[in-house]
Amino acid sequence: MNRRATGFYRMIILAIILIALVISCNKEEDKIQWERGDIVEASYLLQYPASKIATFVQAMGGQSNLEPEYDVEITKLVYITIDPDGFLVKASGTIMIPIGTNNLPLLSFHHGTETKRDLVVSSSLFIGEGIASMAMASLGFATCIPDYLGLGESFLLHPYLYASSSADVSIDLLRAARTFCQDKGVELNNDLYLGGYSEGGYVTMSVHREIETNHLDEFTVTASAPLAGPYDLEGTINYIISQEEYDQPTFIAYFITAYNKIYGWNRLSSIFNAPYAGIMTTLFDGNHTKEEIREELPATISDLIMESFRTAYLAGEEDEFEQAVSENSLLNWTPVAPIRMFHSNGDEIVPYQNSTTALAYFQNQGVNNIELISLDSLNHVDAAVPAIIGMIEWFDSLRINK
Repeated sequence: MNRRATGFYRMIILAIILIALVISCNKEEDKIQWERGDIVEASYLLQYPASKIATFVQAMGGQSNLEPEYDVEITKLVYITIDPDGFLVKASGTIMIPIGTNNLPLLSFHHGTETKRDLVVSSSLFIGEGIASMAMASLGFATCIPDYLGLGESFLLHPYLYASSSADVSIDLLRAARTFCQDKGVELNNDLYLGGYSEGGYVTMSVHREIETNHLDEFTVTASAPLAGPYDLEGTINYIISQEEYDQPTFIAYFITAYNKIYGWNRLSSIFNAPYAGIMTTLFDGNHTKEEIREELPATISDLIMESFRTAYLAGEEDEFEQAVSENSLLNWTPVAPIRMFHSNGDEIVPYQNSTTALAYFQNQGVNNIELISLDSLNHVDAAVPAIIGMIEWFDSLRINK
C-alpha cells in the first residue's frame, strides 16, 4: 500500500475517532440533569457600604429605628425552577450577603407588580425593593429577591398572581441561595423570614403556605409579613370587575392575560372589548412599564371588559374562570409560623378587606399568632414604605442571634 493510501486511511480512522469522541461528549452532557434550585450562573454585582445604605434608610422617612451595620455584597443568580406546566426553566434573582458576620438567617423579599422585564433588582439595583433589600442585608440577613418568572432573565409571560409559580420560583431561589452560601463559606442558621408588598404580599403568603404544606423537610418559616396583598383573590377580582371605575386597569388586564395563557383558554376576545383584546399580549411582553400600559387602557371597567362577561361572572356563570380564581386564593390553609400583616385602610388598589378577611379566616382556624397592623388613610403607594419598615423592624426584633 502506497503512502498516499496509508495517509487516506489514517485520516478516515482519525475522523471516526473524532466523531466517537463528540458522540461520547454529547452523551455525557445528556447525563447532566438540572434540578430545581441549581445555580446556572452567579454574577458578582457590587459591594455597597453600610454608610450609604444608612443614608438611603434615612431618606425613606418615618420614625425608623433601623441602623445598617454591615457592608453588603450583592450577587445576581440565574437558577433553575419550573414553569406553570412543570417544565424546568431558568429564572433570576439577587442575593445580598452582609460582610463581616456569620450565622445568618435567610430572608426572602418579594417585589410588587412589575411589567417591564428589567425593572427588577437583579437588573435595576437601586429601585425601591433593591434599597429595602440592602437595608435588610446590612442588618445581618442573607436576603434573596426573586425576579419571578417572566421578568429578569426569564422571557415567559409572567404568571401574575398564580399561586404555585409564585411559590416555586421563590423557594427555588432559596435553594440556590443555600448552595451559594455554602460554596462561599457563609454560615446560615435555620431561620427563614418571608416578606413582600402588594403582589409581593401575595407571593409571601403563597411561599409560606407551600413551605408549611410540602417542604418542612427543607425549610422552617420563622415569621412572615405579607403586606397589602390580594390573599382573598376571589374577593379582590369580584370587587374590581364589579366597579365602574378602577384607577389601575393594568392589574386586572395583567391578571386576565396571564390566566388566559396559564389555563389555555384562548378567550381574550370574549373577555376584553375591542381594541384591547388584540393588544394584551403585546402590552405584557415585558417591554412596557405599568405607566405605559396604563396609558393604553381605559379606567372604566365596562369599556375594558365586555359587559356579557362581567354579567355572567358576577352571576356565577363563568365556572372555568371562577374555578381558576378560587384555586389561587390563599385562604385555605392553617399557618404555623407567626404572621404580621400590614395594610392601609385607605388602599384604593388592593382592598383592605383582603387583610381583614384573612385575619378573620385564620383566627377562625384557631391561629392565634397572626395580627394585622393597620396603616391609616394612606393610599397603596404611600403605604409601601411604612409597611416595609414595619416588617423589617419586626423581623429584626425576632432574631435571637445578632
